[in-house]
Amino acid sequence: MLVLTALVYRPVVTGDGTFEAWDQARVYVPLQVSNAQQRSEGEIPLWYRHGFLGYPLQGENECSGVYPPAIIFHLVNSPGTAWSLFLLFHHLLAVAGTMLLVRELGGGVLGATLAAVVFVFGGTFVGVIPGATLLTTVAWTPLVLALWLKANRTHSLWPATWAGLALAAQASGAHPQILFYTILALVLGIVCEARRENRARKMGWAVLATTVTLVVGLGLAAPQLWYCLDTLLATERGTGLSYEQQMDGSLPPHFLLQLLLPGSTGGDHRLQVLFMDVRIYAGLLTLPLAVIGWCRAPDTARIFRWGLALSLVLAFGRHGGAFLLLGHLPGFDTIHVPARFLILTSLALAVLGGLGFDHLIKQPGTSTARSWRTTAVALAVTGIALLALGLVTRFAPESLGPDWLFGHGNSDAVFRREWSLVSPTSKMTGMEWAGFAGGITALVAAGICLTARRLEPRHVGSLCLLLVCCDLGLAATRLLELAPGDFYETPPVTLDLLPENPGRVAATVPGYNFNTAERTLALLPDNSAGLFGIDAFSINPGAKTELLRRTSAAVSPKLHAVLHVGTLISRRQLPTLDQHLRGHTSDSGGGYWIYDVPNVLPRVTICRDILLVTRPQAILDTIASRRFVPGETVILETAPQHVAGNPVGSSARESVTLVTDRAQTVEIDATLTSDGILVLADLFHDGWMATSNGRPLPILRTNGLCRGVALAAGQHRLRFEFQPASFHRGLWISATTLLGLLLGCGITIVRRRR
Repeated sequence: MLVLTALVYRPVVTGDGTFEAWDQARVYVPLQVSNAQQRSEGEIPLWYRHGFLGYPLQGENECSGVYPPAIIFHLVNSPGTAWSLFLLFHHLLAVAGTMLLVRELGGGVLGATLAAVVFVFGGTFVGVIPGATLLTTVAWTPLVLALWLKANRTHSLWPATWAGLALAAQASGAHPQILFYTILALVLGIVCEARRENRARKMGWAVLATTVTLVVGLGLAAPQLWYCLDTLLATERGTGLSYEQQMDGSLPPHFLLQLLLPGSTGGDHRLQVLFMDVRIYAGLLTLPLAVIGWCRAPDTARIFRWGLALSLVLAFGRHGGAFLLLGHLPGFDTIHVPARFLILTSLALAVLGGLGFDHLIKQPGTSTARSWRTTAVALAVTGIALLALGLVTRFAPESLGPDWLFGHGNSDAVFRREWSLVSPTSKMTGMEWAGFAGGITALVAAGICLTARRLEPRHVGSLCLLLVCCDLGLAATRLLELAPGDFYETPPVTLDLLPENPGRVAATVPGYNFNTAERTLALLPDNSAGLFGIDAFSINPGAKTELLRRTSAAVSPKLHAVLHVGTLISRRQLPTLDQHLRGHTSDSGGGYWIYDVPNVLPRVTICRDILLVTRPQAILDTIASRRFVPGETVILETAPQHVAGNPVGSSARESVTLVTDRAQTVEIDATLTSDGILVLADLFHDGWMATSNGRPLPILRTNGLCRGVALAAGQHRLRFEFQPASFHRGLWISATTLLGLLLGCGITIVRRRR
C-alpha cells in the first residue's frame, strides 16, 4: 500500500507537486495555516481575521481549529508540504481503517488489502480531493465502523470507547455531512442486528455499543459541534433547506455507467470539479467480486449489503424519490448534494469486493470453478463492449460520446453550464481512454479468472490484487489536480504593487479560472491573501447573511473606504479611479489593475452623527447617500447608552490608539472629549465581548456589519475578546465526558487487579 501510494502520488511524495484545486487554495490551506499561527500564539482558533471583515471560523465549518491531525502544520513550515502530508495522512488512515474493518468481518490479508486499494484509489475517494474535507472526514469512517463491530463481536465496551475517540476526531474538524453519514451507518448496524439469531440480545449490545460510541465521540467533540451548530442555525440551513436546495447535486441513475469507465472524466480541470461528487469507478474486477461478496459474505457484513443499496437510493436524490419523505427529517433537512452518499457506496463496494475475493481464493478450486468461469465470461463481454466504445469514440465520435452518456439528466444549473464549456476534444479524449483502458483491463481480468483453477490460490490472489492496483492506480492518476510544490509559497505578481499598509484588499472578480492550466493566486482571492499576511475583503460562503451577500458583491469606493478597504485589484481598468491607479501588472491569467481607494478610513474611528437604520438595503443606500459622511456618521439599530470613562484633564486631546491586534483579542486606548461611538471596522458577532477599563459594556452593530461601542467623555482602555458561549459550553461537556472516561478506566484497572 505504501509503494502504491508513492507511485500514484509521486509528485507529491517527492515534493515536486502539491495538492491544489478549487477550495484548497482559496479556503482550506490558508485557514489551516492561520489556525497553526493562532495556536502558536496561545489561542484556540475560533475567528479568522484575514477574510472579509473577519468571521467566525465556523462560518467555514470544515476547517476547525481544534482538529488534532492539524499538528502537521506546526511541524512543517512549508504550507504546500504540510498540506500534502495532511492529505496523505488521511489517505493512509483510510487504508488502515478499511483493512481493519475487513479483518474484523472475517476477511484475510489479501481481501483486506484489496478492499483498501478499492476504497482509497477508487474514483469516489480520489475524486473528492478538490473538496478535501470530504476526504479527511470519511477517512475516519472505516475505523469507527471496525471498532464498533469489534465491540459487538466481543461484547466489550472498550472497542466502542475507542470507536468514540475516532468519532470525536472525525467530528472535531471535519465535514458535518460526512459525520452525519457515519452516524446513519451506526444506526443501520443496529437495524441489521434484528435479522440475526438471539436478536434481542444482539440488538441490545448494538444499542449499548452505539450509545457509548456516540456519547464519547460527540461528548469529546462538543466544543466544535456546538459552535458549529450555533453558526449553522444563523444561516439558511438553520430553518431547513427547501426540497430544491436539498436535491442540488443528485446522481442521475445512468451516471452509474462510470462503474465501467476508468478515468473517463480525467484530463480536464473543469470535469474534475464537475464530477467530484458523482464519480464512482471502483475497478472492473471489483464489481463481480462485490457480487460474490454480497452472496457469500458472513452475516456480520449485512450492514454493507444494506448500506450499498440504501446509499445508492439516497445518492439518486430527486431521481430516487426517497428524499420526498426523508427531506423533512432532522439532519436530512440541512444537507444537500445527495450524490455524496456515493462515498458510503464506495466503502460498501470495497468491503464486499474484499470479502468476495477472500471467498474465492480460500475455497478449493473445484467449489469455486463456476464462480471463476461466470466472472471470466462477464468480464470478457464487458471488455469487448468497452473496446467497441473506444473504437466508436475514436472513429465515429458523432454517433456515441460523453454528451450522450453524461450531458443529459443532471438538472444542476452549474453542471449544465460548465459541461457546455468543456471542449469536445477533452470529452472525447476521456471517453476514448476509458474505453480502451477499461476494455484491456477487463480482458486481462477475464484471462486471470479462466486460469484461476490451474494456479495456486496465493498466485491467483497476487495476480488479481496486482491487476486491481494497476487498474485503479492508472485511473486515479488521471483524476489528480496538482500544482508546483511551491504553489502556496510563491508570492502573487500583484503583491509587489501593494502599499506597505494596504488595509484590506478587495478583488473585483474571483481569482480562480477553470480554463487556465496554470492557475494563479494573483488576485489574492478569498482567504488566500492570508498566506501572505494580507486581509482580503471577501466573503466566505458559510458566513453569509443578506447584508453580507450584498456588501461583498458591491464595488463602491465609498463603502470600501468605510470598511477600511485601502486597495482594489481589478481584472479590468476602472476609468473612474484612474487618478488613483497604483500600477498595472499581468501574469498567465491576464492583466491586473491595482488602485488605491480614496479617503479610506482607519480601522478605528470615533463618530458622533448617529442615524438609526435597520433594513439591509436601506443601510447600503444610506452609506451611498450624501447624508452619510465617512468618519463622522455612523448607522445604528437602536439608540445608544454611553459608558463613562476615567476622568481626564481639561487639556486632554482626543486620540485613538490600537494597542493589541490579534485574531481574537483587540485592545484600544481611546480618549474622548465628548460622547461618541467608537467604530471598529471588523465584523459584528454575538461571540465578541467588550470591556472598558475592566467593566463590561454592550457591543453595538454599526453600519450594519461592524462592531462599535458607545463611550462617554474620558479615558478608556477597551478590550474586545472573542468568547462564543457555545464553544465554552461545549468545553464543559467535553470535560465531563473526559472525566467519565478516566473514571471508567480507573474502575476497570481496579477490577482487573482484584
